[in-house]
Amino acid sequence: MPVYMIIEVEIKDEKLYAEYVERAYQIVVKHGGRYLARGGQVTSLTGDWNPQRIIILEFETI
Repeated sequence: MPVYMIIEVEIKDEKLYAEYVERAYQIVVKHGGRYLARGGQVTSLTGDWNPQRIIILEFETI
């Protein structure tokens, strides 16, 4: 059964975030994960949640 992670990101330092993205990608792939969505503009359809950026990951199992 697949497992999904939804991560809310608030970027305060673009340079550090770029370094993090590269390292995180390697870790996700190493553990069998894949990116379903990342970056871009987020539009909340209900409620008042308005994240700056989100990432959605999928893993085969926990």
